[in-house]
Amino acid sequence: MPDLQKLEELSIAWLEAKAKETAAEKQLLDLYQFTKPDGSKTFSDITSNATVKVTITNKINSKLDIDAYSGVKDPDTDLTIEESIPLELRPVDYVPKLIPAAIKWLKENEQEIARKLARCITEKPAKPGVKVVREEI
Repeated sequence: MPDLQKLEELSIAWLEAKAKETAAEKQLLDLYQFTKPDGSKTFSDITSNATVKVTITNKINSKLDIDAYSGVKDPDTDLTIEESIPLELRPVDYVPKLIPAAIKWLKENEQEIARKLARCITEKPAKPGVKVVREEI
């Protein structure tokens, strides 16, 4: 059982630090006014005590509707959007991706297959995630 007083202190400190981080980030964005929608810029300024470099990065996240891209045929050409684009110009890369739940299931239920896969899978512990939710009582 954790020290409840320490938990109280740490949860408040963590939430306050996250709030300060969010506020400082907003103030830096307001200060530098970097509005290019996709790209980054590093600003370097000299204060009375140090040279401070701030890098602001803006990104555009794109998501593919795979059904529209490769599953729906144009009635005029009988080709999907994917098929209608020359192979060397297609902006989509199909990358093999592990399915963690399937790997776990194989380890528990199909050890022979899991042993074969172990030769080509590298595992390492992920960084622990911390999320604090505080509800006043």
